[in-house]
Order: sequence, then structure tokens, then C-alpha cells
Amino acid sequence: MSIRWSRVVLYILMMLIFIAFASTPPGVTAQGPATQAATQSAQSDACADFVKAALETTNKACADTGVNQACYGNISLKAEAQPGVDNFVFDSPGKIVDLATIKSLQLSALDAEDKTWGVVLMRLRANLPGTVTGQAATMLVFGDVQLQSAVPVPTTTLPMTVTAATAFRSKPVNGSLAGSLPANATVTATGRLKDNSWIRIQVPAKDARITLTGWVAAKFLSGSGDINTLDVVDPTAPVYGPMQAFYFQTGVGVQSCKAAPPNGILIQTPRGAPKVNMVINDAKVTIGSTVFMDSGDDMTLSTFEGAVTVESFGKRQTIPAGMQASLPLGADHKVSGPPDKPVAFKPQDFSTLPFNNLPAPVAPPSTTGGQTAPQRTPRPGGGSTAGIACPSGTPIRISYPSITLPDGTTYPGRTVNAPCTCNTGTTTMSQSGEYNGQVVTVTMVICN
Repeated sequence: MSIRWSRVVLYILMMLIFIAFASTPPGVTAQGPATQAATQSAQSDACADFVKAALETTNKACADTGVNQACYGNISLKAEAQPGVDNFVFDSPGKIVDLATIKSLQLSALDAEDKTWGVVLMRLRANLPGTVTGQAATMLVFGDVQLQSAVPVPTTTLPMTVTAATAFRSKPVNGSLAGSLPANATVTATGRLKDNSWIRIQVPAKDARITLTGWVAAKFLSGSGDINTLDVVDPTAPVYGPMQAFYFQTGVGVQSCKAAPPNGILIQTPRGAPKVNMVINDAKVTIGSTVFMDSGDDMTLSTFEGAVTVESFGKRQTIPAGMQASLPLGADHKVSGPPDKPVAFKPQDFSTLPFNNLPAPVAPPSTTGGQTAPQRTPRPGGGSTAGIACPSGTPIRISYPSITLPDGTTYPGRTVNAPCTCNTGTTTMSQSGEYNGQVVTVTMVICN
């Protein structure tokens, strides 16, 4: 920030203070800076307390969320079930449902006064067949977010019985082994090859909350239904589990308080586990890290740990920690072009993200351009500590003196500090002006 620009900022700040004093009608007691500051501070504290309580509630209520399940973390949200799903109830904190039963979600933006803020926790199976049972990616959705599953739902399913012990495979004929089936086991047929020689089936894993998908030769299955009613499936097409393919969009309005995280989705995969392959707004995304996603005119992915690869329109970009990349969205909120080159993000833009609701602590590395990402260490009961280096030109302290009006009313001075520090020293600037015959000086401390 140049010296000239700093003075302009100071002058504007002074004018705002003076206008606030001068605009008080005769006979009306002005709400001075101290009173206004106290009111704003109380509102900010109440909002911060609400955000903290909502996240703590989510942590406690959703502690038992299993693989391929979703938990209602905080009010309010609307959920729509997949066609044919009966007795679907997802309407209060702590409610847990299978991911496969959810068609769409609409979460509410944060409103501290009405005590509403939509939060949903999901745990997705970490990858395709071959993943260790129980490993899961965590997806935390919060704020003004609309999300709709893009995983194809079979037109028809048929119950079938295994006639003789056999293996089922990831693909027909020469696919890798995905598991074994004993004679007389019951499976659900969800698709077929065009010549009916192989049937795609679903079967519960040892952990009944997980459903395995594979292929069995038709000669080992029997059933009373007509297999010709099953969908013809391309066995070379990728197979995605519940919510591993979805469309989403987020609101872009101003948050009601500084403690409110931006609307969006946090995803974290287990360290050392296979990466998660997803399709998000029609872009192919591979996640082996912690990433935050939001959308407006673009979909933006910001990586905090590990790396994310995104591919669309024949172009691929890898987004390392401390960087973000955007993809253009069309009117239908689907990706409409290739991803941009990654650029460093501003750490302060993400200081309020609920990292403590993720399974593993997050400590993003320094980004380029001399900025340092927040180092967060989870504390019991939620919350985080953040040490953020302000970019050059950022004002970290603004001070103005007390002012006494002709009627004797006095407004105490105040100093406002930014929640960050300067790594390369500071410069102190002052600007004076006259108000009601008094010379008033406002002082600002700026990062070099």
C-alpha cells in the first residue's frame, strides 16, 4: 500500500467518524463510537458463540457416523430422498441416514439472530473396490449450500440368489476379484451386459453399513424377475459410490459476522489411504488431502494439505497445498471450461473454516508471495488458534482519540487491532482534520 493510498484510507475513516457525529439530530443523544463498538462487539461475540456451539453440537451428535452415511449436524436444512426410499427422516441434529438415500440437500445460511445455520457431516467410502473396509473420506457441508447427487440410480433392481459359490469381480470376465459369494446368498441385481452374460450386483460387506458392487456371471444367479428389465451397463465406465459424484452451488452473500465460515464444503481424506476419485459439477477431481470448495461464477478448490488434481475439457491441473484453482461455471452451475492455473490463496480468507470438525488436525504450509497460512491446533471443545502473517500494506492497528462535543458529550477514543501480525516491520501514519473546532488525529499502523 503506498503512502498516498494510506492517507486516503485514513481520510475516509475520519470522514466516516465525523459524519456519524454530525448526523445526530438535535435533541437526540448520539450513539458514539464507544457505544456502537460495544453493541457491535456484543453482537460479534454472540455470533461467534453460536458458531462455536453449532460446531460442537455437530461433533458430538455425529460422532457415530459410519461409512457411506450422513449426519444432520445443525439446523436448518431440507433433504430430499431418492425415489422409492420410504421412511426417510433427516430433520434434526444427530439423525443419521445412508448416503445412497439422499437425492439433494439445501442448507441454510448462518443467521445468528434466528439461531439457524445448516451443517451436515458425511463419510464417504475412500475409493473403489480394493479399499480397506472402514476407511472413509470426511465431507463437511455448511452454510448456504445446495447439493445434489449425480450418482446414477438404477431404473430397476431385482433380488437374486447365488446358485453355487462363486467370486464376484470389479468388471466382467477379467476384472479383479472384489469378493466371494456362498451358495444361496441373496444379492441385488442393478444392471447387466447387453448380452445378459454378466450381471452387476450389490451385496452388503462385513460392515453392513457398506455396500459392495461387482459383477457375477449370469449362470451363477437365479431369480423370478426378468433380467431384461435391468439397465444395460457399460462395464468400462467409472463406478462411483454414494455422493462421490454430485453438483453443488454456494451462496455468495456477506456473512452475518466475522466468525462465520464462508459457505462451502470441506473434504479430508485419510492420511496414507487411497485417494478419492470424484466428479464434482462435471469436473473430475482426485483428492488426497484437505480441500475447501465454494462456487459463484466459478467453482474454486483451495488445498490445505496434500494435493488435489482437477480435470475438465481435456485439461488437468494439480493444486498443491497453499494454492487454489478455479473452473468456470455455466448457467446450470456445471463446469463450462478447463481449470485455471493454481495461484496462492490468502490465508486470512479461510481463518474461520471449521478444521476442528475434521478427523485430523490441519497445518497448511506457507504459500508463495510471503504469506503464511494459518497454523491450526485443535483444542478440546472446538475452536482454533491462528497465527496469520498480514500481507504488505495491511493496516493492523487503527487508533482515534476521544472527542468532546460542545454540549459536553464525550466519546472515548478506541484502538482496533487486526487478528494478524507483520513479519517485515511496520510504518505508522497519521492524518489530522478539524471537527467542531477541534483537531482530531487518526493513526494507522501498516505492514511494510
